Amino acid sequence: MSIKIKIPLSDWLVAAFHQEIENSYSLESERIAAEESEKHGDEGLDADEIERLFRDLVCEDEIIHAAEPDYAEGFVRECSVRAGFQLNLEPTGKAKNVLSRAIKRSVAVRLVGRDFSGRNDLASAVEALFEEWLEEEAFKSGILEYVAESTDALVCDRLLNARQFEKRARSMRKKKRA
Repeated sequence: MSIKIKIPLSDWLVAAFHQEIENSYSLESERIAAEESEKHGDEGLDADEIERLFRDLVCEDEIIHAAEPDYAEGFVRECSVRAGFQLNLEPTGKAKNVLSRAIKRSVAVRLVGRDFSGRNDLASAVEALFEEWLEEEAFKSGILEYVAESTDALVCDRLLNARQFEKRARSMRKKKRA
């Protein structure tokens, strides 16, 4: 038997995600600028120009929303590390709300003890434990590291309209030539 819990998302992590997005803009802009220089020489776009394109074409809220599955996966991984065993928190519902998970009752009892008899008490105790863990810097850092691995891909691959990016880049290169 499973119980439903909600994965917490702290304000600190949302702020950290915003910072990670900023880092991704910078890193990816520099990487693409190097490619531009190789490909187009002096007419290639520099990192600042590419970063402006990113900021114009990618919505930060979309990035954060798209990163929720990575956040949830990082959270589950860190919980498993902290607990010392695999938690196997499964997404719930048809919509697969990434921050809503199912945990086996036996696993929940193993985490918080047998003092919590009712399903709601047990779910609340697990959520409280997760909130407590989320206050630890090492725990948050582990989640952030996991999310950071995907942020560059979110900016450049999944949320950037490549056709629109290249169209605007071509236009900017033409202006440089003129």
